[in-house]
Amino acid sequence: MRTLLLIIITFCVSQFSSIGQNKFDLQILTEGANTSLRGMSIPSDEVIWVSGTNGTVGKSIDGGKSWRWFVVDGYEKTDFRDIEAFDSTTAIAMGVGNPAYILKTTDGGFHWKKVFERNIEGMFLDAMDFKNPQEGICVGDPINMSEINRKLFYIIRTYDGGDTWAEIPLYKMPPAQTGEGIFAASGTNIEFL
Repeated sequence: MRTLLLIIITFCVSQFSSIGQNKFDLQILTEGANTSLRGMSIPSDEVIWVSGTNGTVGKSIDGGKSWRWFVVDGYEKTDFRDIEAFDSTTAIAMGVGNPAYILKTTDGGFHWKKVFERNIEGMFLDAMDFKNPQEGICVGDPINMSEINRKLFYIIRTYDGGDTWAEIPLYKMPPAQTGEGIFAASGTNIEFL
């Protein structure tokens, strides 16, 4: 039995080590920017949008072969951790910090309109998702809602394609336990069905 186990382990190790020796052709498309990319949205096989630190948004319309990079005017210090795109011209970027921002472009990223801003202690947006081109949701870490003196998970909704956002009523915001939060997984921790 030990001999059979040793043969199986030796075979597996040799197979995995040969996988590590495969060579991959990597091509640097852009360099020089000091940005951490966090968000990604792929509305079609050809269109890709990404977002990150320093107010940075990138877009490819050829499946990632080439990119156009934007630093959103007035938001150069904003961390855009999530982005939702509908096509090559329309996208919504979520800035996480305090104040938290949501911006929308309808001209391919050349101009951005602020569609949401909230400045409250502890504000940190974590993720957003859209059920369809009109209905979207965005969730954030628990914040102390002074009206009831309790921490609630922050939730906002849109019903007009992200043009306007509104908080859900306090009684619908889920309460948080002490120390509880949402992992900011660049928009991958929420799915709006």
